[in-house]
Amino acid sequence: MPSYAVDEAAQRLGISKTALRGRIRRRSVVAHKGVDGAWLVEVPEDVTQHTLGDTTQRTPTYDTSTPIPNAPRDALLDALMSEVDFLRAQLERETVAHAQEVHELHAIIADNRRALSATAQSTSQAHETAYEDELPVSASNIARDGAQRPERASRRVVNRVRRWWGRG
Repeated sequence: MPSYAVDEAAQRLGISKTALRGRIRRRSVVAHKGVDGAWLVEVPEDVTQHTLGDTTQRTPTYDTSTPIPNAPRDALLDALMSEVDFLRAQLERETVAHAQEVHELHAIIADNRRALSATAQSTSQAHETAYEDELPVSASNIARDGAQRPERASRRVVNRVRRWWGRG
């Protein structure tokens, strides 16, 4: 089969250069690069030659007298359509399942937020009560403990902070 440059091959095939380059990209025509790096397209010999200036003729130049059988194409089309229907149904099922999972996760997050806020409130109330228990209640306690009371209180605070940070 003779090879022609893209310009001449497009004229011989009766198509534009852009269309032929697209066919080369899609590999629907046999083509290869020549020594100079330009594309060479193999054109069958039974293709009628167009004159160089005549681009008005757009009729096919290959044999159209033999009809292409529709049976294999119809079977393939039916198989592809059934595959598309199956995939659509599967996508719908997965979309519904995903939406349910998201809904469940939102419910879990809301429950955890409520539990966390309840725990935080009870913890803060417990700390306030414990701190109030450590404070001196009367002037006699302050006089009796003297200067030791502030040291012990500051040590307790430091120890509480260390325990809270996980270092004590």
